[in-house]
This record gives sequence, structure tokens and C-alpha cells, in this order.
Amino acid sequence: MSMSSKRTTDSNLSSSFHGNTRQMTQNFQHSGSCIRRLARRWPNILTDLQITRLKEHKYASEGTTLLDPYMQIFWKWLVEYCPLWVAPNLITIVGLAVNIGASIFLMILTDGAKEQCTRWMYFLTGLGTFIYQSLDAIDGKQARRTDSSTPLGELFDHGCDSVSTAFVTIAFCCTIQLGVYPWLMFWCCMFSYIIFYCAHWQTYVTGKLRFASFDCTEAQFFFLFICMVTAIWPPVWTKSIPIIHIELRVLAALAMIISGLCNAMNNIHTISKGGCGRHYSTIAVAHMSKSSLYAWDSAYYGPIAFCVNQYFGCYISEHKFLWFFLIYSLGDLLRYNIKVCQELCDALGIHCFRIKPPTMVKSDMSH
Repeated sequence: MSMSSKRTTDSNLSSSFHGNTRQMTQNFQHSGSCIRRLARRWPNILTDLQITRLKEHKYASEGTTLLDPYMQIFWKWLVEYCPLWVAPNLITIVGLAVNIGASIFLMILTDGAKEQCTRWMYFLTGLGTFIYQSLDAIDGKQARRTDSSTPLGELFDHGCDSVSTAFVTIAFCCTIQLGVYPWLMFWCCMFSYIIFYCAHWQTYVTGKLRFASFDCTEAQFFFLFICMVTAIWPPVWTKSIPIIHIELRVLAALAMIISGLCNAMNNIHTISKGGCGRHYSTIAVAHMSKSSLYAWDSAYYGPIAFCVNQYFGCYISEHKFLWFFLIYSLGDLLRYNIKVCQELCDALGIHCFRIKPPTMVKSDMSH
């Protein structure tokens, strides 16, 4: 084959790939527009004052992690291959979907984190986490590159991170088969949520997102290392250390819990110095809109109903009860997130998953 024929073939393949990608993106955006029209019929969540303050919000951060300076080189290279018509929020949600999909498959194949599964599944789980990390890192760069940075982008990013935290932690427990120790698995999950909450609580008290030397990037690479080790030798976590006779999975879980406790205590120390109280103890929407966090939330219905059911001797089967409120909680979370995004999109005059390609590409992608 001549060089000219090869270049023509490569060009056709590239054009076909970008054409198919763009068609899929347009279909996704059309679905988003339909959901947005439906969400306009729901009761409003944000007040006019909250929306006004959200428009004025400015992102601020300080500090850097050990690996971030090195990963920035890769992330800056990666974002250059992202088409200018791709919205930053679309990048974030695609990465989250990949992460959730890999984690759910791992949960199913390990029978609730109790059994080993195939080696390739551990590899795919690690790959899913790496894809999410990479896409989560370049969404902000894409926003600055296309001049489409908005408060919605930060809010959307934090929301996806909160969901990802849950799935990455459960995937970690499944990888080391921690389901045989339910209490350890419970506290691993709880401390990951506490770390995330306290880190953002500290942000909303001090006004800046602070990065420690060992932070999200390092934690994700630690999980990637665990996935790769397990893919090579699946039984490794059930082995005991000869002298202390403790399984490696127990040590890994304890290390996660202890590090989580130390991080949480450090965050709480900063919070107590920075000033706490009802006005300052606000998360995500409440912080960015400089408003109080309401004491009551519809998310509390599930735990309260579960306690009442337990009090009356499990009048309703626990299994059915948990499934019902799992579906309810997912629906309630989606309703809240979709409605907030719709209100902000209308107020800012933008689309959540669609942008106009810029006439000039910005080169400031330092964060």
C-alpha cells in the first residue's frame, strides 16, 4: 500500500470515529434536553438569592499533592485530544459512568465482596478508576480551554466526586474480599464518606479547597496498585503475615480506617479554628450559594422508616425494605441533582452537556 493510500485510510478512519462520537454525543444531549424540559415542571429548589450568589461564586484552591505535578503533564497532553465541541460536564459524567459500571460488575462477580473473581475484572476495575481520574482531571482544563467555566461545572464535579467516592470504596472492599468482615467493610465505607465530607466542610469554612501531600490522586493510585496486584495474584489478600497472624486484607482495611481518621481529625481541627456553626457548616450548593443547610432533608425518610420497621420487629421484610428505599434514595438523588442543574442552566443561559466551540483556544490549563 502506498503512503498516500495509507494516509487516506487513516484520515477516513479518524473522520468516521469522530463522526460516530459526535452522533452519540448529540443523542445524549437530546436526551438531556428532554429531561431538562421535564424538570422545569418540578418545584424549585433554589431561591432567587441563592442563584444570584451562585453566579458570583469563584473557585479557589491551594496546595498540591505529591503526584499532581507529574500527572499534570499527562493531563495537559490528554486534553489536547478532546474535541472543542465536547462539554466539560459531559467529560465528567462519562468518566463517572465508566467508574460506576466497572464497580457494579465487580460487586456482582465477587458476591458482595466475599469471593474472588476473574483476573481481568480486577484489571478492568483499575482501568475504570484510571479513566475516571483522567477525565475528572481534564474537565476543568477543557472548561478553561473552551472558555466555558461556570459555577455549575464546579458543582457538577463535586457531585460526581461524591458518588464516585462511594463506588471506589466499595470496589476496594470487593477487591480485597472484605465482605467476610462486615464491620470492617462498614467502617471502611463510612470513613471514606467522612473524609470526603470533612474535606469539603473545611473548604466551605476556609473558602479554599486545600490539597494535602497525600490526597485524591495518591489514594486513587493506591487503589490502582491494589487492583493490579490482585489481577496478578488474586489470593494475596487472604494470606496471613507469619509473625502477627493477621490477614493482609485486614491490615489494608485498618490502614484505610486509620488514615481516614487522621485526615478527618486534621480537617476538623481546621474547621474549629476557621469558625463553625450552622451558617458555615454547609456543603456544595449551600456553600456556593452562601446559604444555610436545611436541618431536614427528604433523604432522611429511608433511615427513619428503617428504624421504625426495626422497632416493630421487622413487620416488613428487611430485604424488600432495603430494595424499596434504595430505589427511593436513587430517585430522590437524581431528582435533586437534575433540578438544581436545570435551574442553574436556565439562570446562566447555558446547557449542561452542550457548549459552543470557541473561536480561539485558551492555553491556560494549569489546574
